[in-house]
Amino acid sequence: MLKSSLFLFAFLALTLSCTGPANEKQVSQKSTPFPTPTERELRLKTQEQMLKGENHHDGSSILESVGTIESVPALLKVLEDNPPGVCTTEHAIDALKKITGANPGYTYREWKSWWDKYQKNQRSSNRRSNSQTQ
Repeated sequence: MLKSSLFLFAFLALTLSCTGPANEKQVSQKSTPFPTPTERELRLKTQEQMLKGENHHDGSSILESVGTIESVPALLKVLEDNPPGVCTTEHAIDALKKITGANPGYTYREWKSWWDKYQKNQRSSNRRSNSQTQ
């Protein structure tokens, strides 16, 4: 049930903006059925688009639901490309907070600094684990 709710949310996020339907005709028209993507496929496609500078607004909303720690670079791209305080940036920050459990601030610089420290800690932790298993 949770998985189907996530897909429904992602579909609605793609067709709705903050203020309502992006294209009411598009929302009301019946379309040819297509296979529902898996959560992973949706996440990877969304991240790919966002890293290219596309789909920042809706992509941030989607990643808030299906994102993982691997989604952070795509969300950082949103913060880098958009000014603080706009709707798109707020969605990206909400997704980052939910995914990471962190709250370093509201700017690209603050989140990028957090991400760099996180990655450094992960590399150190991995090195320690590898040396203990040898």
